[in-house]
Amino acid sequence: RMYHYMSSTNGAIVQSSMEGINRVKNGNLRDYIFIWDRPILEYFAGQLPCTSEVVGSTFNFGGYGIAMPRQMPYFEAFSLAVLKLRDEGKIEQLTRKWLKAGPCAGESSDTDGETEGEKANISQMAGVFVLLCIAMGVSVAVAFIERRVWHHKTSRKQMLGLSSPIANKYAEESVIRLNEGE
Repeated sequence: RMYHYMSSTNGAIVQSSMEGINRVKNGNLRDYIFIWDRPILEYFAGQLPCTSEVVGSTFNFGGYGIAMPRQMPYFEAFSLAVLKLRDEGKIEQLTRKWLKAGPCAGESSDTDGETEGEKANISQMAGVFVLLCIAMGVSVAVAFIERRVWHHKTSRKQMLGLSSPIANKYAEESVIRLNEGE
C-alpha cells in the first residue's frame, strides 16, 4: 500500500539517494521524509546545514557485508577479522567516529546514549521481570486454591467413609438433595 501511495503522489519517489537527502536537508522538513540506510542518513544528518535528523528505530536491520570472490587467498582470514572486530566493538567505534561525527552530531533528539550493537541491560528488561513475577504469583495462588479445594473434597469423602464410585455418586446425590431441601 505504501508503494502505491508513493507512486501515485507526484514527487514522492526520487531518482537517487542524494536527491532524497538533499531534498530533506534543503527543504521544509514537514514537506518530505526520506527512508534509506540508517548509517548513511546519520552521516548526512551530521553534516551542515543542521536541518535534519534521523528519527525512530532501525527496522529490518540485516547488517552489512563486503563482497569478494571465494577464490581470494585471504577470504577466510578476512571474514574472521571482520567478525573479531565486530565482537570487540571496533566496528561500532568506527561507525560512531566516521558516520555519527560531524558538525551537527549530538544534536538529535533521537539519541538516548545507546547504540544499535549494545545489549539490553537489566533496567531495560525490568518490565519482563515484573510480568514474570506477577505470572508466578498468580500461578502459585491458583495452585494453592486448587489444593485447598481438592483437600476439602477428599476430607469430606473420608469423613463420610466413601471410597467406591457408587458411594461417591450416592454422596453427590445426597448433597444435591440436602441443598435443595435448605
